[in-house]
Amino acid sequence: MSGLRTPAVAGAFYPSDKFKLTSMVKKLIDSAEPTRSDSHIYGIVVPHAGYIYSGYTAARSFAAVKDKQYKHIIILSPSHYEAFNGCSVCDAEAFETPLGTLPVDRELASALMKHSDNIFFSKRGHGREHGIEVELPFLQYIWGAVSFVPVVMGSQNEETITALAGALSAAALSKDILIITSTDLSHFYKQTQADRLDAEVEKEINGMNPVELEKKFRTGAAEACGGGLLLSQMKAYKNLTGLKGEVLYRTDSSEASGDTESVVGYLSAMFYA
Repeated sequence: MSGLRTPAVAGAFYPSDKFKLTSMVKKLIDSAEPTRSDSHIYGIVVPHAGYIYSGYTAARSFAAVKDKQYKHIIILSPSHYEAFNGCSVCDAEAFETPLGTLPVDRELASALMKHSDNIFFSKRGHGREHGIEVELPFLQYIWGAVSFVPVVMGSQNEETITALAGALSAAALSKDILIITSTDLSHFYKQTQADRLDAEVEKEINGMNPVELEKKFRTGAAEACGGGLLLSQMKAYKNLTGLKGEVLYRTDSSEASGDTESVVGYLSAMFYA
């Protein structure tokens, strides 16, 4: 990987044509129901499938912050293709999409790294990864060439989850920073079973209860491919008085495909006060 991280899933997960992509993102955000504008939103949760499957769900979260301003953005993603320990912050200078480039916020990334050796600059986990890339056109449509910190977590073990939560804790208190967790929910169950599993994630986000959610992830009562990132995010907010979680929308892939025999779950959520 050179100084520029080029698109890995343009033309597959979302349109590779600049004008078609802009039109699609605009349509998705415009179609999203408005949410409260008087609350400050510290973080959001978004899915990361192809736009035809989860674009509307993601747009619900992005629409909630589209009229707000942040100096810094952190995106947290699981590693779908490469196994490693710790959290890898992409060492590229910028990410490219069909809408242009977004610089990597190396200053904020370095500040996070001071808290733990488990967070480091690396190419690991970023080459083919779509979990961060699919969120970037939404950022570009709303804020333009905003800088951000791209974090991919390898092994989602307790040590890494705790380390990332600790590193994020100072950032989580700042109204200038938006933390975005990119995660889908359960994978490849019948819709009825997926709904039961995914409802447990929704319940604990709405209750702002990462301890109980972690128990459910460990026992298999709930599932999310980026569950470790979601736990880190929620734990990082522990010192924010009055913070609330709210699921804005929850669905699954059958909404687009019509196939209820094997679905992937999605939700959008926000953390606000």
